[in-house]
Amino acid sequence: MITIPKITFPLPHSVSNHSTTIDSTNTSVQKIFFNATGQELLNLLNSRALDKGVQIIVISNPSQTTNDALSKEEKIGLGLGEALTLATNQGRLEDVKEIVRCKNSHHISKEKLGEALTCSALKDHLKVVNTLLESDLRDKIPAKDLELALQQAIIHEYKGIVSSLLNSKVSDKISEEMLVNHYIWLVANKELGTAIKLLKSDQCDKIPARALEDSLILAADNGHIELIRVLSGLRPKIDARIVAALMITFAGKGQSNVTEALMNNFLKI
Repeated sequence: MITIPKITFPLPHSVSNHSTTIDSTNTSVQKIFFNATGQELLNLLNSRALDKGVQIIVISNPSQTTNDALSKEEKIGLGLGEALTLATNQGRLEDVKEIVRCKNSHHISKEKLGEALTCSALKDHLKVVNTLLESDLRDKIPAKDLELALQQAIIHEYKGIVSSLLNSKVSDKISEEMLVNHYIWLVANKELGTAIKLLKSDQCDKIPARALEDSLILAADNGHIELIRVLSGLRPKIDARIVAALMITFAGKGQSNVTEALMNNFLKI
């Protein structure tokens, strides 16, 4: 049994005129009930209280709870949501983990979760993105925020985040239209590493044959041998007549490297 001494956490005047006192004598874990802003929660997460075995289970934000119509759950969600925003803005991985895993994390709104994901993706905070995508809250992240995070990661060439988003358990929320547009954009702009990650991801099946065929033509035109090789793994979706036409065209141009790549990869028995 761990004995925790009496601990006092002073709260600012804007929150309360008195301290929140916890007398946890002879208890292994003391559960704290108190009103706190998101910043105060982060301060508490980094205080000696957690080292003593104290567990936070209820947080509410008094600055946003003057409306009596708000339920206790809504108040908890407001406080935790604000704390999550602060933690992700600052890239504080351990605090993000603590917030999304705490007992009342399910009260965090989907808007706050989406905001946390897009913010972290834009800043290339891969471990924070992974924490959000692997948490029990992932299903609450809106599709539009998953797509926005992917768009930001693609534009900034954050390959690790692109891969995490495309292979996450909620990647099925990403629309086919969005994937196709970005895939073609990547190939056209010669961002081949990211394009190949998309082709190798769990979402590859959403890319229709026409987009794959267009990208094969672009790959041949630009001599992108590696992309041709990866596309050959999807050859059942690519019209063989297009492959044959490309072979004839590039053989006629004397571009033997492209012709050989097409033959060696698409004519495998």
